[in-house]
Amino acid sequence: MIHRRLARSATRLAVIALLATGCTVHVNRGHAAPTPEDLKAADRAFAADVAREGTAAWLRWFDPHGVQLVPGAVVRGDSARRALMSGLLDDPHLKLVWEPDTAVIAASGDIGYTIGRSQVRQTNADGSVTVRSTGRYLTIWRRQPDGSWKVELDTGNTDPKPKP
Repeated sequence: MIHRRLARSATRLAVIALLATGCTVHVNRGHAAPTPEDLKAADRAFAADVAREGTAAWLRWFDPHGVQLVPGAVVRGDSARRALMSGLLDDPHLKLVWEPDTAVIAASGDIGYTIGRSQVRQTNADGSVTVRSTGRYLTIWRRQPDGSWKVELDTGNTDPKPKP
């Protein structure tokens, strides 16, 4: 319980800090102002790429300075992200899927965040699929000079297991 409260507080502070700094950065010139739907589309493209290509796609979508917040750690850099995610993303029997339900973009147009639901699905030997876990995620994005989006920060939590 305390861990969840700390994680939520840390996430809120990260969002506030990034949005505050994002508001002082110039708007990407030469590109139409992005909409929340554009950011949701980027998040969906991220999910589709990861479903096809696994860890390689996960790494490609991150800004080189981007981080993942996980319980007890801040994960920085491709090698650390690869070590964290490859067991899940490159296992042919497991699939991480997600869908954004909220997207917000700062007035500056160069930073925003998505919030959504996630699942880890396992394909069993008989071809059936079991949902191993569900959860919520928060991804903070930075718009690149070419108008694309890269992940600055990604974090999530797992829903509690239902009581038997």
